[in-house]
Amino acid sequence: MELKDLRIFVTLAYEENTTKTAEVLNYVQSNITARIKKLEEEFQTPLFYRHSKGMTLTPKGRQLLDYAEQIFHLIDETRHALMDDELPFGHLRIGTNETTASSKLPQLLASYSKKYPDVELSLRVERTAFLLEDLFNYQLDGAFMVGPIEHPDLVSTPVFTEKLVLFSSEPIQVHDVRDKTLLTRPNDLYRERLESWLEDEGSIQNELWSLTRWNPY
Repeated sequence: MELKDLRIFVTLAYEENTTKTAEVLNYVQSNITARIKKLEEEFQTPLFYRHSKGMTLTPKGRQLLDYAEQIFHLIDETRHALMDDELPFGHLRIGTNETTASSKLPQLLASYSKKYPDVELSLRVERTAFLLEDLFNYQLDGAFMVGPIEHPDLVSTPVFTEKLVLFSSEPIQVHDVRDKTLLTRPNDLYRERLESWLEDEGSIQNELWSLTRWNPY
C-alpha cells in the first residue's frame, strides 16, 4: 500500500465521485479508478459501493478511512516535529458556497498556494447546511459561510460583508414578499433576512433600492 493510493482513497471518500476526485488531485479519472481497484485487491474487500450518484464507503471502507486519517495525522505530526521552520504543510480542506468560490476565493487561494507550496489545498463547494455537517464530522478544516454562525465547537471570524438591498419603484410591505419567489428557495437564508428586515422597518418608502448580490446557498 502506497501513501499516494491512500491519499486518493481519502479524497474519494470525501468527494464520493471519481471525476471530482480527479479534479481535486489533478489526476486522470482512469488513474483514480485503477488505484482504488488496487487497494480493494490488496485488502481483498470492496471499499466503495458503486451507484448512479457516485461512490459511497462500505463498512470496511469507513474503517480504512479512520485508519488513513490517523496515518496522515501522524505523518503531519512527524514532519512538524522534525522540520526546523514553522511553515505550514499537509492537506488543507476548505468549504465554501458557489458565489464565494467564484468571486472571492480564486485570487486568495492562488496567493496562498504560491506562499505555502507544501500545503495541499482542496475545495468543497456546497450549501451552508452541508458545510456545517462536514465541519462537525471533521471532513473540513474550515469553511467560508454566511454568518453569523455561533457554536461552542466552532471558531467564527468575519472576513467580508455583503449588502442585501432591494429594487422597487413603490413602497413595499411585509406581505408583498411573503408569497412571492424573490429568491430561488422559499427557506433561503437571504430571504429570511429580507423578511426580518422588512418586519423591523414596517415598510420601505424609498423609491430605489438595489439588490447587489444574492446566493441560494
